Amino acid sequence: MKIRDRILILIFLVVDLLLLNLSLLITAFVHYHRILIIPYGVILLNISWVITFLPFINEKLFIRHTLFSRIKDLVVKMLIYLSIASFLIVLLNLDNI
Repeated sequence: MKIRDRILILIFLVVDLLLLNLSLLITAFVHYHRILIIPYGVILLNISWVITFLPFINEKLFIRHTLFSRIKDLVVKMLIYLSIASFLIVLLNLDNI
């Protein structure tokens, strides 16, 4: 991999994590009408996303694919993310947050 590709992948990961945390803050604000920060939950979800992001790093990330293959990749990525997050929540006994 070239340095440029690695930097772009790192930028994608940082942007994904920023969007994830922003969505958590917005959801907490809409639901509770105040900003709540649940440190264990946020850390767990961020770790789950990084674990999910790692297997999907490939050199063909920037090559154009069909819409169907991109949707399929996103669905698989989200299912893996939800599975890892759910498993960690149950494993660490954080289901009462």
